[in-house]
Amino acid sequence: MKTRTLSVLFVLAALLLSSVAFARGSARVKNRRPKELSGGVWKLKFEIDYGSKPHLAHVPVVLRFKMTTLYERSLTDASPKDPVSTRKPLRNQTPINIPTDVGFADMSGTIHRKTRFSIKLRRDRDFEAGEYELQVRLISGGTLGRSMKIILQGENKPVDRRSISFVARPIKKKAKKKEKPVAEEKSGTEDQGLDLSDIDDEDADTGDSDTDEAPAPPAVAPKQGGCGCQLPGSVTAGPSGGVFALMLFGLVGLLRSRRRSGHRQRSVAGVVAGSMLVVSSISCGGGVAYAPPPCANCGDIRHPSSAQLDASVTGSMAPQTVEDAESFMDTTEAELKALAIKQERAHWIQYTYIIKDTQEITAEADQAIMEYSAKAIKAARRFGDIELPAALARKFLLLKTSGTLPAPDESALTKELTTIQGEIRGRYGKGSYCPKEGGALRKELAKDPKNAAALGCKTPGLPGSGVALGKLTKIMANSRNQAALQEAWVGWRMISPPMRKSYQRFVELGNMGARAIGFKDVGELWQSGYDMSASAFRADVERMYKQVEPFYKELHCYVRDKLQKHYGKEVVGDGAPIPAHLLGNMWSQSWGNIYPLVEPFKGAKAPDATAALKRQKYDEVKMVKTAERFFTSIGLDPLPKTFWERSMLKKPRDRDVVCHASAWDVHYNNDLRIKMCIQITEDELNTVHHELGHNYYYHYYYQLPILFQSGANDGFHEAIGDAIALSITPKYLQEIGLTTKVANNEKATVNVLMKRALDKVAFLPFGKLIDTWRWQVFSGKTKPGALNADWWKLRRDYQGITPPVARSEKDFDPGAKYHVPANVPYMRYFLAHIYQFQFHRALCRAAGHEGPLHECSIYGNKDAGAKLRALLAMGASRPWQDALEAMSGERKGDASALMEYFAPLRGWLQSQIKEKKCGW
Repeated sequence: MKTRTLSVLFVLAALLLSSVAFARGSARVKNRRPKELSGGVWKLKFEIDYGSKPHLAHVPVVLRFKMTTLYERSLTDASPKDPVSTRKPLRNQTPINIPTDVGFADMSGTIHRKTRFSIKLRRDRDFEAGEYELQVRLISGGTLGRSMKIILQGENKPVDRRSISFVARPIKKKAKKKEKPVAEEKSGTEDQGLDLSDIDDEDADTGDSDTDEAPAPPAVAPKQGGCGCQLPGSVTAGPSGGVFALMLFGLVGLLRSRRRSGHRQRSVAGVVAGSMLVVSSISCGGGVAYAPPPCANCGDIRHPSSAQLDASVTGSMAPQTVEDAESFMDTTEAELKALAIKQERAHWIQYTYIIKDTQEITAEADQAIMEYSAKAIKAARRFGDIELPAALARKFLLLKTSGTLPAPDESALTKELTTIQGEIRGRYGKGSYCPKEGGALRKELAKDPKNAAALGCKTPGLPGSGVALGKLTKIMANSRNQAALQEAWVGWRMISPPMRKSYQRFVELGNMGARAIGFKDVGELWQSGYDMSASAFRADVERMYKQVEPFYKELHCYVRDKLQKHYGKEVVGDGAPIPAHLLGNMWSQSWGNIYPLVEPFKGAKAPDATAALKRQKYDEVKMVKTAERFFTSIGLDPLPKTFWERSMLKKPRDRDVVCHASAWDVHYNNDLRIKMCIQITEDELNTVHHELGHNYYYHYYYQLPILFQSGANDGFHEAIGDAIALSITPKYLQEIGLTTKVANNEKATVNVLMKRALDKVAFLPFGKLIDTWRWQVFSGKTKPGALNADWWKLRRDYQGITPPVARSEKDFDPGAKYHVPANVPYMRYFLAHIYQFQFHRALCRAAGHEGPLHECSIYGNKDAGAKLRALLAMGASRPWQDALEAMSGERKGDASALMEYFAPLRGWLQSQIKEKKCGW
């Protein structure tokens, strides 16, 4: 008896422990029987108890709705006019999964254990009246509370289940012998008929706030009961699991339909021996969010606009009026916005939860918008000969050039492309390096006890375990141990050789997509997005670079001399390129971290904001609050409450994330966020200003049409925050309490400008060469067997740097730079480093500044803020030349403002290197 009791207790304990491991906290819906609101919407109000305070201000979850009973209304033979209501039990339904972010922080940034929020469920996003089982699932594993029963009250559109008879004229045949009658199929079920109209099958798009989003284009929602699907403009029906067989003597029936399953398209045809059985195929549930059990004779439903686009491409639709063009663009923009929101949500979750599933979800979202965009671009060609109003014509231009990765014609190839992109992007995000036992890098890292866990890796010298990029970056920034720097540099680049083969295929597939929409290759597509021809843009970039090249070479000469004195001629040779690992940055793109080695005047220190930030106990939230205060001081709006609830400001301890700083408006409706693993340094404070510059751009144009929700060109977007950061002068730092007394003499000025030039001017050749290399790869000028060799040729020619160890074609060093595997065009950063000084000069003039440009700060000046706000609100509605003219009175990018800003430093540099052997 005692043994039996112990056994029972053991089983109960095991069940309890497994339950605890699976579920935590609680989730409650306050209104479990919501009534349908106007527009086909139900609103659910949630109360969430996380069980303990989460370590993030927002926690990504998936709301899992599984339909158990459909409230069907049907027209029957007995009731041909008045629908009959029935409760139709459903089994094994694929759930509708809604990923969303639940905020647990208040306006002050304090994280709480409990929270409340609401969501809206929409008919045009696959919901219907009926009963659902709801679970709140954590992406990191487990659930919040138990499953709940939800009843969505309302009347669904009726399904026609009346008998259908067809009358066909008999086909005359030569009667050589008596035909045996073909037996009727014994399934005893019916099919819907032959009208394969299209039905919207987008996933649900529901946020976690009460904010209404832009309405989706009107569509007829598919029915969710077995194979009974309602089609727009037709009266067709079929009972659950039904197949309707028509025997048409002597006729071979072959119907083609498409099924969207994971955004793949397949053909379905039904053929039966003897007299052919015609089977019409249509989706049972409509969309990837709802997929009932396999139904052999249920095909799928295509997106309504996809059918329109297909028809326009093939020529069966040929609208030729301005009204037709406006209608086409309205529909296209609505669909693009819905797909873009879905894509942004998928990307946000992937970047903050790097796992295989999130990579796949992102690849599917990428594929959907790529395929739709490619079709839209082709369909838009039919309006090429029409004289359109200026704003509409600009939308058509932006539609053609806005994408960075066009889809190939074949869906399978598009899926392959997005899968490759997700794989190499994920490889970068999860990249790490395990230092060699007894090596200089391991010894350097061991000085910080916080690195103990990372150094516990068991595979020395191999990627995928050990020290992540953030810690390696710190070593590159702070260490002066040449051997440790070399190992860190080489170690990080071990993540990228496995990308090489995938990247080559990525280029092939991307070029297929570019050719499908009228470009020679992806590079030409990128170059065509600047309101000028691709060749004119390349020439314009070269013109601007030639303006700054002499200054860069002077800076290079001075820095090389200082590094040679520190490391010796055996490491840094006379007249030779600088070894890449000595410049304080993993990619040698900016050199600010080596400022102590090259400081012009040792006694006249530049303000040390990093020390002040740490001394005053700044944390991640306070860093962002400080940057926000700058924008509000010039009259711009505060950031919305949701920004503080949903942003990722600190690296989580429990999962892989992409720490590379980025700014977001996930729902294109002022859902502002930044994703960043903030370090408490002056450089990071500048980066936060930069990212908020993106956010404020989003904020002031989010009410424009979706194609205008962008910078005047991509360089504008990058330049806004950096232009603000130029106002972070020593005087400003003193004003906000991050420095005390500010020296105002020539030596202090040269020091301050040197510190800034190591970031701004040193970056310029790197900013240009990244895309120069990719343009060569996309065009075929760089061959697959020379990817690494051509990369290092450009780095030597433009930057005057060389790798610290021999490199070969077994390596793939471009892949170790985030923007290459992520396929982010890089020319925007080069342009931004030119534009930001033009913007700064224009804003300083608006503020009434008098004196040297480098001394100007617009902090607190509402006139400068008004000029900036006007530029932001334009978005991409006008050519960038018009936007630049509105801001500065100039119509072309011009580095003269940059040269004016650094004039005192350049004069001093020339005096220091006049006896040196410069160049490489």
